[in-house]
Amino acid sequence: MRVKSDLAILVLALCASVGCLNAVSDPLPEFTAAWPEADSTAKPWMRWWWPGNAPTTEDARGEMEMMAAAGLGGVELTPIYGSRDGLRPFRPFLSAPYLETLKAATEAAASRGMGFDMCTGTGWPFGGPWVKPEDTAKKIIWAGGRCGFLPTGQQVKRAAPGGEGPVLDPFDPEALARYLQYFTDRLAEIPRGRIRCQTHDSFEYYEASWTPALPARFEQRFGYPLEEAARLIFDPGPQEKEQQERARYDYRLFLAEQHLAYVRAWRDWCAEMGFLAREQAHGAPANLLDLYGASDIPEMETFGARDYPIPGYRDRQADPARREDTPEPLIWRFAASAAHAGNKRLVSCETCTWIRNHWHASPGDIKPFLDELFCAGINHVVFHGWCFSPREAPWPGWYFYAAEQFNPRNPLWPAFVDMFGWIARAQSLLQQSRPDNDLLLFWPFDDALTDFKPDRPVAQFTVHDPSWALDTPFGEAARLLTLRGFGVDYLSDLALETASVEGGSIRLPGGRWRALVVPRTIRMRPETLGRILDLTEQGAAVLMEQLPETVPGLGHLTERKQQLEQQRRRVSDQKGAAGMEGEKVRRVHLGSGSLLLGPMKALLRAWDGRPETLGDTGLTWIRRKASWGTLYYLACLRDRPVAGWVSFNRGGGAAVLMDPVSGKIGRGALRKGSGDDAAEVYLQLSPGQSIFVAFPDQVIQGEPDPWPYHEIISALPAGSEPWTLHFETGVLDALPADQTLSELCFWTDLDDPACRRFSGAATYRTQIQVPNLEPGQMLALSLGDVRHAARIRIDREDRAAAWCLPFAVMLDPPPAPGEHTLEITVFSTGANAIRDLDRKGASWKIMDNANIVDIHYKPLDASTWPVVPSGLAGPVELRLLKAFKPE
Repeated sequence: MRVKSDLAILVLALCASVGCLNAVSDPLPEFTAAWPEADSTAKPWMRWWWPGNAPTTEDARGEMEMMAAAGLGGVELTPIYGSRDGLRPFRPFLSAPYLETLKAATEAAASRGMGFDMCTGTGWPFGGPWVKPEDTAKKIIWAGGRCGFLPTGQQVKRAAPGGEGPVLDPFDPEALARYLQYFTDRLAEIPRGRIRCQTHDSFEYYEASWTPALPARFEQRFGYPLEEAARLIFDPGPQEKEQQERARYDYRLFLAEQHLAYVRAWRDWCAEMGFLAREQAHGAPANLLDLYGASDIPEMETFGARDYPIPGYRDRQADPARREDTPEPLIWRFAASAAHAGNKRLVSCETCTWIRNHWHASPGDIKPFLDELFCAGINHVVFHGWCFSPREAPWPGWYFYAAEQFNPRNPLWPAFVDMFGWIARAQSLLQQSRPDNDLLLFWPFDDALTDFKPDRPVAQFTVHDPSWALDTPFGEAARLLTLRGFGVDYLSDLALETASVEGGSIRLPGGRWRALVVPRTIRMRPETLGRILDLTEQGAAVLMEQLPETVPGLGHLTERKQQLEQQRRRVSDQKGAAGMEGEKVRRVHLGSGSLLLGPMKALLRAWDGRPETLGDTGLTWIRRKASWGTLYYLACLRDRPVAGWVSFNRGGGAAVLMDPVSGKIGRGALRKGSGDDAAEVYLQLSPGQSIFVAFPDQVIQGEPDPWPYHEIISALPAGSEPWTLHFETGVLDALPADQTLSELCFWTDLDDPACRRFSGAATYRTQIQVPNLEPGQMLALSLGDVRHAARIRIDREDRAAAWCLPFAVMLDPPPAPGEHTLEITVFSTGANAIRDLDRKGASWKIMDNANIVDIHYKPLDASTWPVVPSGLAGPVELRLLKAFKPE
């Protein structure tokens, strides 16, 4: 009997095995139907915390060996506070013993083909004991009718020994130069080329709002005294609201420009030292696009978790606490957009910071999150993170409070290793292609700088409160454009200066875009509007909701208003402008191009741009361009499968499907779409699955077999006799007794209290009967409810890893007909063991700082956590599949 259910649509994009990458040489114009060799950059990286600067050279080499064996591509070293257990002596930052270990660690990385980055300091942000009082961060004050400043008093957060001290002034490049000299003198001992990048963490220079250059340079920049600006900001008259708003903008703009100069000075120092610069711009009171663009590798950060309607996803969330600041993919695009516009190959991301509370995150929780990251343009994952711990330290060892524990002390480590292979395959393709988005969306930074947080002298644009973007016309436009099926990158005033027009497209160093979209903007610089109109005259398509009403700021106001009006007249003086879309849209011909003015939805209807319809299927996606053709990455993050013909705007004569989870590659069913280059491909994706669809322009090398489409014709319980349960390894000493189960269940549902305390790996074992298969039939194994990852063996032979939803794998080749032993080893989170330690009052919290806070930065008390369901509840089914040819 044919099974009828959502799960009856099974895709061969299922988890088939851990597998190996199929190595090929550098990408060729001809498409090769194999996974590119994953170099160190394609593999996931790890932030490597060094508590107390304590690792010895042997420690560093040992941990690098474990990372390399797990498939990690590199590390970012961040020294932090130490431990109180006395297992390792602390070492002052950049002291001779520290540098000896650093040299050994970089050597170990190089010998294993891994990369090595380090932050330019300890903890965060920049600062330390060598920062002189005049170079520390300062804040503006208003007292007695005069403006002045005070030190913020901020000390480096989570500093390592020898790195404690005041925070640096983030608006003073000269102070930065003095700070960096400390590193110049000491890092000379490290062979050039051993360290790839220096990193600058997100802007957490709290209350910083003053720099010594302000009094003199402010008046030079804006034409009126700083004292007058401060009076208007802090003590305006009853009729001076507009002047207050404008003066506050000028003050903020000055600091924004100073911080950009600061970041550029750091990048220039990196280049002189032979490093690249990896910059987290978010949080800064400046144009994030320009800050990201000033670095070699822009880096976003995820903080918190997202929910997905994937069946079974919410059921797996046993986390007793969640953060309210949900990460937002539209904000992730800021780093990616700067990279795309500036022709930067890599876009990195500090990944999984506080994605769950301690010991609650699993690979299955993380995968949909990473799927969204990849579709937002991120292609270089840096996990947060791996904390060094002496091997002799009792579990859970040395511990960084805000990180998921991506290290062998986590009982889920084998499943994380399986996940790393998926990431390496995915990033190997994403990094060997370039963006292929349709539209540039202008970010009205001047409106944001004026309007956001008007009660403060400066406003920080953080990932925690994205209302500065999302709750504005810009955010509305970004959401609408992506929902309508357009690939979108964001554009700043500064990047606009580098734009040109080529064949009707807008060209930037990183590629070409079909049109520029300008959301409703109140304030705009005259030179920005002038540049937009110049591009229009040169043949670009420009969609504007309205012309700007005024200029931002107070400085040189009359002159700049006149300049803006001159630019506005370039549009208003045009003859013969025609109404469209029921007079909602006005088309203005300028030179060889046209400017469309009107509401955003009407603009999109009036413009002849053809969006992708992938969003109509509920798929999350990104389109990229490779030397051999067009590449799509698709993720099914909805509540039901995709099964049918799916349209692609950039199709071709062949479609190759590539599943990065299983490594499976096959030629997909293809038919002509409704458009010159459009194609339709038949897809089967269960919720939670993702796939690449490649459209090669050239001959396919290594001709793949046809993609095997299947449907389920029967599903039978897998176990032919009772299951046994054997506890293999646990993070605590005692293992529960073996069990015989009349029916499958989580081990935490058993009566034995030891099972509810257990965190580790346990194997469920039974016998299965494999039927005779007719030609065209295959077998799949569905595990049902797994908490939280599994590996499968048949007759003691490793067959597959099941670490993410839908926890179903192909048995390819299938076992011979007859009876076989099925073993499913399940890996749990570490939450129940931590809960047990706190219930017993164990002294495992041994760190010097933040010891240990929970996800809400309150003292962690895991004794009140509910037991996290762990094990295998099934139903485990053998599914008989029949091949079919899509019509």
